[in-house]
Amino acid sequence: AGNVELTVSQNLSLINGGHVLSDTFATGDAGMVKVNANDITVDGQGVVTLISSNAGSNSSGKAGSVEVTARENLWVLNGGWIESNTSATGDAGTVKVRATTITLDGKGNDAGISSSAFSGSSGNAGNVDVTAARELKILDRGMIDSVTLAAGNAGTIKVSADDITLD
Repeated sequence: AGNVELTVSQNLSLINGGHVLSDTFATGDAGMVKVNANDITVDGQGVVTLISSNAGSNSSGKAGSVEVTARENLWVLNGGWIESNTSATGDAGTVKVRATTITLDGKGNDAGISSSAFSGSSGNAGNVDVTAARELKILDRGMIDSVTLAAGNAGTIKVSADDITLD
């Protein structure tokens, strides 16, 4: 699959099932996904809503990296995800997120920033690197993770912020 690069001069809202993604379900690799905007909202409103690169269960390729940069605010809410995952033999990609303030709020649903190797895969999860220049809030089932549910290894998680709130 090809790379996806989305640059918005002002604000980007992905809501209620919106997706920006590059996936592979065959022998090739998924592409890199890169998103840049002033403010970014990924709000599932209870439905999975994604910025992602994935290697599907029938592929032998690997997932691509995901890079998200919000010059000001990033909100990942209520079923929203920024992720790179593998369900295949290939590895998941690295996930890098940068913003002035980041809020991960599940609002009763899972939401967050992740790189995972799912059950049935033999690849590794990728590294996750999150930087909030000012504040990072992780609330009500919000999360940052690198997880393996299979034979591969989880990646390294790096988080940097002036202030962090976990609730």
